[in-house]
Amino acid sequence: MDNKAAVLQGLIDMANKRIEQINSGEKPPLTPDENAKYHAEFVVDLDIIDEPMIADPDVHNEDVSKRYTHDTIRELSFYKGKNTLTLGL
Repeated sequence: MDNKAAVLQGLIDMANKRIEQINSGEKPPLTPDENAKYHAEFVVDLDIIDEPMIADPDVHNEDVSKRYTHDTIRELSFYKGKNTLTLGL
């Protein structure tokens, strides 16, 4: 699944290095800030949404390393009512 530039292997190598740093105590794992807010509340006004968009995995990307890591944003009308979609907010 990797590409010619070996992006996937590079990511694996970085992850393995970071795991070694954590396990050895060389560099501790990240911890949340005491005063950080990691969520937000908001209201979605469905009356002003003209056409919802959906993010799909780009499964037909020529670069196989991007097929499930990059999304393509499409209007719901792209599917012409033929596909079942699972929507999440």
